Amino acid sequence: MLPVRAGREDEARRMVTEALARNPDMGGGLPRNAVGLFEPGPGRRGPRFHPGDRAPPLSAALYLEFMPAGADMVYAQYELAQRIVERAAPLLEDARWYAILTQCEDILDCWELAAGRLRYERHLTEEEQARALLRQLEPSLRGRLEA
Repeated sequence: MLPVRAGREDEARRMVTEALARNPDMGGGLPRNAVGLFEPGPGRRGPRFHPGDRAPPLSAALYLEFMPAGADMVYAQYELAQRIVERAAPLLEDARWYAILTQCEDILDCWELAAGRLRYERHLTEEEQARALLRQLEPSLRGRLEA
């Protein structure tokens, strides 16, 4: 959940909607597995957190959802998500997040928005080693990652 800067909501909404419309999914519709828009409000299901996590309050009027289809095994338009977030970076609050992709080996992607720019790093590891690398890179997560 990437908060949009106050006053930049319309621009972010338009940018994301246009980018998704230019890149339809395999069925011809808007892709649901790249970047989505989330507007908090009454009756809206918010983001899910692990039981031990303290959920931060939703304070922005609009959020970009990175990979909104969830953690299920789905065809993800990862490159499209990266392009959208990169273009939208000046409209977004600073944030940092990680994605672990498991294929033949584990891949740890590190994403950071800072001062209106996106920084992205990919780390290839041996199978089942991405969590260990993440614990090294982000010590604050050590107790929260599954072994």
